Amino acid sequence: MPMDNDEMRALYHRWLPGLWNSAPDAMPAIAAEIFAPDAVGHWGGSQDPVGPKAIAAKVQETFTMFDNVSVTLLTQPIVDGNWIAARWEFAGRYIGGVPGVGAAAGTRVRYPGMDLFRVADNRLAEYWPHGADLLLMRQLDALG
Repeated sequence: MPMDNDEMRALYHRWLPGLWNSAPDAMPAIAAEIFAPDAVGHWGGSQDPVGPKAIAAKVQETFTMFDNVSVTLLTQPIVDGNWIAARWEFAGRYIGGVPGVGAAAGTRVRYPGMDLFRVADNRLAEYWPHGADLLLMRQLDALG
Protein backbone atom coordinates (compact mmCIF):
# COMPACT_ATOMS: atom_id res chain seq x y z
CA MET A 1 0.00 0.00 0.00
CA PRO A 2 1.47 3.40 -0.94
CA MET A 3 2.40 5.83 1.79
CA ASP A 4 0.17 8.83 2.39
CA ASN A 5 1.61 12.37 2.45
CA ASP A 6 2.08 12.39 6.24
CA GLU A 7 3.96 9.07 6.12
CA MET A 8 6.16 10.44 3.32
CA ARG A 9 6.94 13.54 5.39
CA ALA A 10 7.74 11.33 8.41
CA LEU A 11 10.09 9.27 6.24
CA TYR A 12 11.89 12.44 5.17
CA HIS A 13 12.15 13.59 8.80
CA ARG A 14 14.05 10.36 9.59
CA TRP A 15 16.58 11.65 7.02
CA LEU A 16 16.58 15.27 8.12
CA PRO A 17 16.87 16.16 10.89
CA GLY A 18 17.07 12.45 11.88
CA LEU A 19 20.15 10.92 10.26
CA TRP A 20 21.96 14.21 9.63
CA ASN A 21 21.80 15.32 13.25
CA SER A 22 22.61 11.91 14.73
CA ALA A 23 26.01 10.66 15.83
CA PRO A 24 28.06 9.44 12.84
CA ASP A 25 28.21 5.89 14.24
CA ALA A 26 24.37 5.77 14.33
CA MET A 27 24.00 6.84 10.68
CA PRO A 28 24.32 3.39 9.03
CA ALA A 29 21.50 1.93 11.14
CA ILE A 30 19.19 4.85 10.38
CA ALA A 31 20.06 4.68 6.68
CA ALA A 32 19.25 0.94 6.66
CA GLU A 33 15.76 1.73 7.99
CA ILE A 34 14.88 4.48 5.52
CA PHE A 35 16.70 3.65 2.26
CA ALA A 36 15.92 0.85 -0.17
CA PRO A 37 18.70 -1.75 -0.43
CA ASP A 38 19.55 -0.50 -3.94
CA ALA A 39 18.99 3.22 -3.28
CA VAL A 40 21.20 5.60 -5.24
CA GLY A 41 22.53 8.95 -4.04
CA HIS A 42 23.13 11.22 -7.04
CA TRP A 43 25.77 13.54 -5.58
CA GLY A 44 27.41 13.83 -8.98
CA GLY A 45 30.98 13.07 -9.87
CA SER A 46 32.33 9.75 -10.99
CA GLN A 47 30.65 7.47 -8.45
CA ASP A 48 27.20 7.72 -6.92
CA PRO A 49 26.84 5.73 -3.70
CA VAL A 50 24.49 2.75 -3.93
CA GLY A 51 22.78 1.27 -0.88
CA PRO A 52 22.12 2.55 2.62
CA LYS A 53 25.63 1.81 3.91
CA ALA A 54 27.29 3.75 1.07
CA ILE A 55 24.89 6.67 1.42
CA ALA A 56 25.52 6.82 5.18
CA ALA A 57 29.29 6.74 4.51
CA LYS A 58 28.92 9.71 2.15
CA VAL A 59 27.17 11.68 4.91
CA GLN A 60 29.79 10.56 7.44
CA GLU A 61 32.52 12.06 5.19
CA THR A 62 31.11 15.47 6.11
CA PHE A 63 32.09 14.84 9.71
CA THR A 64 35.73 14.30 8.69
CA MET A 65 35.81 17.92 7.44
CA PHE A 66 33.45 19.68 9.86
CA ASP A 67 32.45 19.54 13.48
CA ASN A 68 29.65 21.30 15.34
CA VAL A 69 27.47 20.26 12.40
CA SER A 70 23.78 21.04 12.33
CA VAL A 71 21.43 20.71 9.42
CA THR A 72 18.19 22.61 9.83
CA LEU A 73 15.03 22.06 7.85
CA LEU A 74 13.97 25.40 6.30
CA THR A 75 10.71 24.18 4.76
CA GLN A 76 8.58 21.23 5.62
CA PRO A 77 8.84 18.46 3.04
CA ILE A 78 6.66 18.89 -0.02
CA VAL A 79 5.16 15.64 -1.27
CA ASP A 80 3.86 14.98 -4.79
CA GLY A 81 3.09 11.38 -5.68
CA ASN A 82 6.25 9.40 -4.93
CA TRP A 83 8.46 12.51 -4.72
CA ILE A 84 9.63 14.47 -1.68
CA ALA A 85 11.38 17.85 -1.80
CA ALA A 86 12.61 20.05 1.03
CA ARG A 87 14.98 22.97 1.74
CA TRP A 88 17.66 22.91 4.44
CA GLU A 89 20.63 24.83 5.81
CA PHE A 90 23.97 23.27 6.73
CA ALA A 91 26.15 24.87 9.40
CA GLY A 92 29.44 23.66 10.78
CA ARG A 93 33.01 24.49 11.72
CA TYR A 94 35.79 23.52 9.31
CA ILE A 95 38.26 21.16 11.00
CA GLY A 96 41.12 21.85 8.59
CA GLY A 97 43.53 19.73 6.62
CA VAL A 98 41.69 19.46 3.30
CA PRO A 99 44.05 20.07 0.34
CA GLY A 100 43.14 23.16 -1.68
CA VAL A 101 41.21 24.81 1.12
CA GLY A 102 42.67 28.12 2.28
CA ALA A 103 40.34 28.68 5.23
CA ALA A 104 41.80 28.33 8.71
CA ALA A 105 40.69 25.50 10.93
CA GLY A 106 37.79 26.76 13.01
CA THR A 107 36.19 28.73 10.16
CA ARG A 108 32.42 28.59 10.49
CA VAL A 109 30.38 27.90 7.36
CA ARG A 110 26.69 28.10 6.58
CA TYR A 111 24.96 27.42 3.29
CA PRO A 112 21.49 26.44 2.04
CA GLY A 113 20.45 23.52 -0.12
CA MET A 114 17.61 21.27 -1.06
CA ASP A 115 16.79 17.59 -1.39
CA LEU A 116 14.78 15.69 -3.95
CA PHE A 117 13.88 12.07 -3.21
CA ARG A 118 11.99 9.41 -5.12
CA VAL A 119 10.22 6.92 -2.87
CA ALA A 120 9.54 3.29 -3.84
CA ASP A 121 8.14 0.51 -1.66
CA ASN A 122 7.95 2.87 1.34
CA ARG A 123 11.68 3.61 1.28
CA LEU A 124 13.89 6.34 -0.13
CA ALA A 125 15.01 4.95 -3.51
CA GLU A 126 16.83 7.82 -5.23
CA TYR A 127 18.33 11.03 -3.88
CA TRP A 128 19.41 14.22 -5.61
CA PRO A 129 20.95 16.73 -3.17
CA HIS A 130 21.73 20.26 -4.22
CA GLY A 131 23.71 22.61 -2.01
CA ALA A 132 25.00 26.11 -2.63
CA ASP A 133 28.46 24.66 -3.32
CA LEU A 134 29.89 27.91 -4.69
CA LEU A 135 28.94 29.72 -1.48
CA LEU A 136 30.56 26.95 0.57
CA MET A 137 33.74 27.07 -1.52
CA ARG A 138 33.94 30.87 -1.05
CA GLN A 139 33.58 30.49 2.72
CA LEU A 140 36.36 27.89 2.70
CA ASP A 141 38.62 30.02 0.45
CA ALA A 142 38.82 27.13 -2.00
CA LEU A 143 38.27 28.93 -5.31
CA GLY A 144 41.90 29.79 -5.97
